[in-house]
Amino acid sequence: MFNTGKTSGSQPLYVKLMVNGITENDLATLKVSYNGTAIQDISDTKNKAQSYSNAEILSLSPKFTEVTLSSDRRTVLAKIEPGWDPYVNPSFNTDDASRARFAMQIANVDYQPNTIRYSYSTSYISYTLKFDTPLPQGVAKIKFNSNWVVDWANDSCSSEIIFESISQLPDSGTPTASYSQSSGKVLLSFANGFQLNNSSTTAAGLTLKVDGVEYALRGYLLSLNWNSKNQTYIDLNDPYA
Repeated sequence: MFNTGKTSGSQPLYVKLMVNGITENDLATLKVSYNGTAIQDISDTKNKAQSYSNAEILSLSPKFTEVTLSSDRRTVLAKIEPGWDPYVNPSFNTDDASRARFAMQIANVDYQPNTIRYSYSTSYISYTLKFDTPLPQGVAKIKFNSNWVVDWANDSCSSEIIFESISQLPDSGTPTASYSQSSGKVLLSFANGFQLNNSSTTAAGLTLKVDGVEYALRGYLLSLNWNSKNQTYIDLNDPYA
């Protein structure tokens, strides 16, 4: 068992299991369980870790699983699974060194982002790449220089991660709206193929016009239609909407 000394982020403690006879081909059916008293915190009460059964084992090799290019070709969302701990790799996250690791390649020319930011969990890390000018038209692939990157298993990654199945979102188009009196919700629909971000739920900036009178909406009223991600619901049942 190892205490990393981290005061924030995920996994301040980890347990390393020494095993043999397991190959990468076993990954699909490999599970891990724990039922004991050896793992406990350092408080006076010595709280014991909860038991669990048949937990999934993530792949040892981080790889791009989803890369999306915005309609104006100035933003790229890149998801890597299972990713890595940014606190263990502090030398590259949002600075110049990090930006230099990414490249969008089009017609054998590399384009590096002007700014980047990230979010992560223990199962993925997601980067948002911003470009000051639109990327040229043409088929693109994304490259990431992963030299000296340490993954969740505390192993070094391969030297480069490449992904070519990049999807580009269409323009959002002019949305249409329909109101359901029974549910008290407005369904706002954008162009087919366009995808909304489910993390944004605030109604700030939206105005509802009823009988010629405009009402500025407020509060967390939006919810994504998971069956059609180009649509979002606006819940008008909130008394403070």
